[in-house]
Amino acid sequence: MHFLRFATFFLSGVSTSIAVSNSNCSNSTDIQVVQYASAIQAYSYLLYSSIPLNQTFFSSASNSSNANYFINIQRMAQQNYRGALLVEIVGSNITGFKSPKCNFTSLTPANATEFLNEALYLETSLTGDFLELSGYTQTAEVSELINWLAVQHGTHSTYIASFSQPVIFPPNGTSFVPILPPEYVLGTGNEPYMLGQLLGKCVTAPKGPCS
Repeated sequence: MHFLRFATFFLSGVSTSIAVSNSNCSNSTDIQVVQYASAIQAYSYLLYSSIPLNQTFFSSASNSSNANYFINIQRMAQQNYRGALLVEIVGSNITGFKSPKCNFTSLTPANATEFLNEALYLETSLTGDFLELSGYTQTAEVSELINWLAVQHGTHSTYIASFSQPVIFPPNGTSFVPILPPEYVLGTGNEPYMLGQLLGKCVTAPKGPCS
């Protein structure tokens, strides 16, 4: 049994906690998983930092008054930033972990509608990717981290879709969250949910689930 401690940090008056291990039972698979998570979680914050987070920018978006985009998108950006910090905290407890050095291609949405479309695409991609990635881990604390990130991005994508899409639960089942293996997400083609052209080559896909 692992003895757990809680890594807690405060940002903008908000406390976030996640259990991380005190043991040194790290392994190569979890190193790869957390390094990969570090890269894609950092990119999730980059998109939000590419726009002016103010009321004026979001005023042109449809349903802007009902969605309260300014406050909610601002909080989502903070959550993605805290998520990136949590990945680094968990990584620091794994022997051999090194933060990837990435040269991302930043998207530059011209207006709020374009941003919301890009954010929905990214948040959906990361939800499906983290859901798949949770099966690649060997330790409970890393699995907890990855599942937490999947839930976070799933919440974000559902919020955006609920105000920007006319129907979010169509009868043909196309609303199901896609399960996306890391090697697919890192692809550089034009298939849906491929992010390789944006992420660059700073990380490789972690090895598949352990037997």
